[in-house]
Amino acid sequence: MEHLKLFWSRLSEWAEYRALWAKQADDRPLPSDIPKVLRAAEQAHLWPELVFLYVHYDEFDNAALAMMERSADAWEHNQFKEVVVKVANVEIYYKALNFYLEQQPLLLNDLLSVLSARVDHTRVVKMFKKADELPSKLARGCCLIHSDTLANHPPAPQ
Repeated sequence: MEHLKLFWSRLSEWAEYRALWAKQADDRPLPSDIPKVLRAAEQAHLWPELVFLYVHYDEFDNAALAMMERSADAWEHNQFKEVVVKVANVEIYYKALNFYLEQQPLLLNDLLSVLSARVDHTRVVKMFKKADELPSKLARGCCLIHSDTLANHPPAPQ
């Protein structure tokens, strides 16, 4: 990972130099080496490095998906929380909730705390009901959904 951080710092310096040069020659495009490095990291199965590059290349959707797909190697909870709030595709929020429901149920509460303002609460309740996890998640207090949403979906009478 250190070699990648060194590469990134040198690439950033080089990008600044090329940006200054581009101001003098406006019609010349600036090539980027990052897509090549992304492909190389993926082909070499360097999953943490791939996530690092996605994050620094502002491809947060791909970074979140890569972390979920390669969770054994590339997933880290705090980094994932920072990335998932920056994704552009809303569906990734729900994939993340499903991922946490299946893989990291003890950390679901923490993820819900950062996503609660971004997700459709009714959809989350339906998703938990479909997975037959709603009562246990509510009992543990990890569902941070507004009371009006819960009022629309009251628990079944016993």
